[in-house]
Amino acid sequence: MSEEKRNEEKRVEEFEVRLVKALQKKLGDDIPVKPVNVLKNNGVRYRGLVIGKDRVTPTIYYDKFYKQYQWGMSIEAIVKKVEEMYRRAADNTSEMYKISKMMEDYESVREKLMIRVVNYERNQEFLNSVPHKKVQDLGLIFIVLLSEISDTIASITVNNSIMESWGISLEEMTEQALKNHIRMLPFVCRPLVDHMVALREKDLEFKGGETETGCGIICEEYDAQYLLYIVTNRINLYAAAVLAYPDILERLGEEFGGDYIIIPSSVHEILCVKDSGDKDYEELLEMLNEVNSYAVEREEVLSDSIYIYRTAEKRLLRIGKDVV
Repeated sequence: MSEEKRNEEKRVEEFEVRLVKALQKKLGDDIPVKPVNVLKNNGVRYRGLVIGKDRVTPTIYYDKFYKQYQWGMSIEAIVKKVEEMYRRAADNTSEMYKISKMMEDYESVREKLMIRVVNYERNQEFLNSVPHKKVQDLGLIFIVLLSEISDTIASITVNNSIMESWGISLEEMTEQALKNHIRMLPFVCRPLVDHMVALREKDLEFKGGETETGCGIICEEYDAQYLLYIVTNRINLYAAAVLAYPDILERLGEEFGGDYIIIPSSVHEILCVKDSGDKDYEELLEMLNEVNSYAVEREEVLSDSIYIYRTAEKRLLRIGKDVV
């Protein structure tokens, strides 16, 4: 670890001590304040505070407050903001309790189960605590969708203890989650240039036939003038889950008229390009690695691998491992 990074960690720890001490004084000894480190995707950790004794109390992350502290905001002002967040959360305790009770009953959540894919190697510690399946160098995990608002979702990750309490098998949960996902968030395949225009104009409506939606993907007719196609969903979140659907990957092969290369742009989408036999795989890998290093948030990186779907074999292969 560099000297600069060690000094930064020391400054964060000093801020945390000051914040906890000032907040504890403000709230009183009857309301405990506990600092925690929360593990997120790809080993990213967020520092936060758990305030109160309720087991469903949410974690209040203070990363943004530390930045404001660096910019000159006083500890007193930050304490006021954190207290306001805590009071709002406390007002919603009954709702959070309902969610906690709902998670105890599989029948209450089975229609809300969905999937998410993460990098397998970068999430070993996390994957040890959750039921998962491996697809190439990716891990398939499970979430319960609580709500969807505009371009955000609220969800709870299914951990080992939750699945054990439900008394169901991994296979049963996988089958249910896959079915739910294409019903609630069907995938969309369209030229990347069209998608960028839609994002700019905030017009992400995509109209497709009922049959297409029913099978889980809506596709625009393939046009050779467009090099790159994107697979995402109507809210542009966690659509790389499409890699867990062999039937949809096969359908995409039909649209492209043959084999195609898959570039995991992030956890939110994948890029596809028809494999005409003239693509430089090494160049594509270098491009992906550069983008992952400089243009994608660490928590949103999916993989440094690229894949190819062989339509004749109906197989998803990893370039560099299965294909050289």
